[in-house]
Amino acid sequence: MSVTVVLDGAGLHAWAERRPPRQVLAVMEVLRRAGAGRVLVPAIVTVEAQTVDAVVAEAALQTRAAFLITSDTDDMTTLIDRGTGRTVVVTV
Repeated sequence: MSVTVVLDGAGLHAWAERRPPRQVLAVMEVLRRAGAGRVLVPAIVTVEAQTVDAVVAEAALQTRAAFLITSDTDDMTTLIDRGTGRTVVVTV
């Protein structure tokens, strides 16, 4: 079974929190248990949510970048960890 989750601005913000709300965790657990699924964040939502940080993190995730070089390590790590987690955040 494939499950798709679409996040709007508030949904993205909730998922990016270090301690997401219980209902968001429940939905993501359904996605994990399905074993096949995806989380979609429309590009305009990333711009609305955190302007530059979210757009850069989205670009890294969409391209499956190996590295993301930034001075904003905390925010980028949080955003990247909620994605695939394959991108290494490097601090400058």
